[in-house]
Amino acid sequence: MKVKYPIVPEKTAMIVVDMQNDFVKEGAPIEIPRARDMVPRLNRLLNACREHDILVIYIHHVIRGGDIDAGRLADHHEAVRNSKAIIAGTENVEIYDGLKPHPGDLLVAKPRYSAFHGTDLEAILRSKGFDTLIISGTVTDVCCESTARDAFSRDYKVIFLSDGNAAGDWPDLGFGPVSADEVQRVALTVLAMCFAQVSSIDEVIAELERLPSGAKA
Repeated sequence: MKVKYPIVPEKTAMIVVDMQNDFVKEGAPIEIPRARDMVPRLNRLLNACREHDILVIYIHHVIRGGDIDAGRLADHHEAVRNSKAIIAGTENVEIYDGLKPHPGDLLVAKPRYSAFHGTDLEAILRSKGFDTLIISGTVTDVCCESTARDAFSRDYKVIFLSDGNAAGDWPDLGFGPVSADEVQRVALTVLAMCFAQVSSIDEVIAELERLPSGAKA
């Protein structure tokens, strides 16, 4: 059964996960080209959210690096192990130029995949009485899905964007290579089955446009 959650602006936050230079900029240490490709359509939704006073919260992945706080991230990611990615104080952790936060948006730094782990995100959401999260960003099946699963476990209503989350190709690690298309298809199916409402950007914008005028400030 596919779930459907109403969007109530004063109870909804728009979450943008890891749309930082590390992943989005051409030639980045952990480049996900599809993340860059989706910037124009994601901007359309962010602007629609702002027009309806839905808080936009940017999440970026930031650590000190080395043996200080990389932990198990360094085991799995060469760029992290060599302090080439997600290092505090570098240009790499800044939000991609084409998607910079606007005045009134928030920016939250996270040390691990989920936007909830080791951050004040939940304190922000609870203090504002939010119960619904629209989740976008990269990488679909890693940081975005980890955030969606944690949100579900905290009883937030999750709206996960089918074309506002970007995946990458995975190499053969003993099970055969996996294309970005296949990664996206499986991740969205699992999320729709067990964790979230999965909708396109156009579908969410259309729902915002149907809100009564009183839904705006």
